[in-house]
Amino acid sequence: MTFDWYRLFSLPDFLATGLVSRTLAVSLEGIGEKSILITRGNAVGITYEDEFLPIGSIGKNPYVRSSYAVYKDAEDFVWLGIEAEGGSETPSESPSEDDEESHTSVARSVIAAGVAHHVVVNDSLGRLSSVSKLPEERGGTNQSSYDQGDLLYAVEDDELGKLPKGTANRKLAMNPGATAPVWVPGFTLGSKQVFTSPGTTDWTKPAGCVAVFVEVVGSGGAGGGCATTVGGEASDAGGGGGGEYANKWITSGLGATETVVVGAGGSPGSAGNNPGGNGNPSSFGSHVSANGGNGGNGSAAASGSGLSAGGAGGTGGSGGDIAIPGSDGGNGRNAAGIRYALGWGGASHMSGMRQAPSSAGAGNAGKAHGGGGSGASLAASTSAVAGGAGNKGAVIVWEFY
Repeated sequence: MTFDWYRLFSLPDFLATGLVSRTLAVSLEGIGEKSILITRGNAVGITYEDEFLPIGSIGKNPYVRSSYAVYKDAEDFVWLGIEAEGGSETPSESPSEDDEESHTSVARSVIAAGVAHHVVVNDSLGRLSSVSKLPEERGGTNQSSYDQGDLLYAVEDDELGKLPKGTANRKLAMNPGATAPVWVPGFTLGSKQVFTSPGTTDWTKPAGCVAVFVEVVGSGGAGGGCATTVGGEASDAGGGGGGEYANKWITSGLGATETVVVGAGGSPGSAGNNPGGNGNPSSFGSHVSANGGNGGNGSAAASGSGLSAGGAGGTGGSGGDIAIPGSDGGNGRNAAGIRYALGWGGASHMSGMRQAPSSAGAGNAGKAHGGGGSGASLAASTSAVAGGAGNKGAVIVWEFY
């Protein structure tokens, strides 16, 4: 038998796909468009016009069945033979696409949909045609180019889009409608500035800073002083209140510079029945402030009972995301000329409490930062003494990039 031969495909290329089967749409010269099924199982073969033709069958190359044949050449190309008078038993080594007298030609094949980077169509001549973008329904992205850092995501059901890369130190989050990813500030902590010197100064925003977390604490109130005692008398003054604490996360409205105020500690009540001075507020621009604690009352000498109230803790600042009042100063008490309760200094969120003197004497200064000073305390027959000073406030600026 003789055949017209059509070269179909490379056997190694098909095996490399790992597919069990594949349909090859071809246009056979002089015959027209046909579908050929390639399968692999116990043997690799093709099915043409319902005839299965195993490829490379032992001792049978070409393999002939009915009016058809299959042949594998030395380069592992697979050929289809269709019986034809005047044809050849095997294909020639040089197939022709144009010579009408030739009985050996290349089948114009259409590769199955899904080949990477191509949308393949079968035109009237059986030629391959491709476009630059493989659509989603064919397993592609429908994108023709990418910039470095682009991210691919589904903008709608079964529709892909690109999110351009974000700027430095941004992070990926969902938009408010939870429908698409967006870049938002990353807020990486890079530096901090601590202000503890009482008075006013400027904070300058570092280059690249996009947000700050600010902590402020007002200064502590001072303890009251005690008057001179004689025999059978005692005197116990009130302690100063602790400064208020507040913090604020600032991501917008941040100036190139912001005024920083650190409150000075309350002045101690001078020797005698004199109150301690109030603490002072600390602030960061107009964004956040925290008030100082109040001073404790002074104490007169008394042979009976006496009470000198401690100062209230600082409260009532503005702008804080969180505000924590300072604790009140302790009350000074005496009874029957005996020291009974001592006026401790109140604590702030950044300090501990301050004990009053364990033995008769002047008050102790408040603890850093923002602690109230303790009240003075006197036993009988002792000269007047001053209260303890309140501790200064503080402002801490954590800088994020």
